[in-house]
Amino acid sequence: MSAKNEPSNQAPRYDLYGPVHKGLRREFCSLLARMSSVSFGDDAQVQEIVRDVRFVMDLCAHHLKHENNHFHVALEERSKGASAKKAQEHVEHEKEIAELRELAGQLEKAAGPARHEIGRKLYLVYSRFVGENLVHMAEEELQIQPQFHEKYSDPELMAIEGKLLGSIAPDVMMAFMRGMIPAMNRDERAGMLGGMKQGAPPEAFNAVLQVAAKPSLSEADWKDLTQRLGI
Repeated sequence: MSAKNEPSNQAPRYDLYGPVHKGLRREFCSLLARMSSVSFGDDAQVQEIVRDVRFVMDLCAHHLKHENNHFHVALEERSKGASAKKAQEHVEHEKEIAELRELAGQLEKAAGPARHEIGRKLYLVYSRFVGENLVHMAEEELQIQPQFHEKYSDPELMAIEGKLLGSIAPDVMMAFMRGMIPAMNRDERAGMLGGMKQGAPPEAFNAVLQVAAKPSLSEADWKDLTQRLGI
């Protein structure tokens, strides 16, 4: 076990989890920080946080479905039972997503002191949810991904991910991209979008740049990206 954690001179293996998990961590933690400073007596702030909770819960629900239907299925094909623990955690996360959606709906309708009580509960339940998901995602990258690397070649992993990506509706994909692109470092960002530039229709690639990349990046990061992509 310890030998696998030692530095290696070998090229890094294909990363199934890293990019999307970076995006989710960014969305989770950004919402948690915003939620902590909400004044629940302010209608505009309440409506904004309700909208954002629903958005992040939708992202998380899609992500669970994608992993269940593609990653877990692939891992079970070559390592029976390997995904069982994470699959059960997904079931618990689905229950928590439903609870958070319910609390967001209650907050939206509440008034007076009840709104403050519900808002506080939403914040605390969501903070617990974020903590559990941060641990869950780290374990997937530290424990589950090495099993994929043992059982599958990189071209096979790319094919698994390609099938997953092909199942995602364009609007859902754009929502993920808005979180993933600013969460990546410059090398990761240029690598992902460089591959998209080569393989995706030009109109789809340009939409990602204008809708997901440019608005979310600093001027310096946007300049770096366009220079690397040659655009």
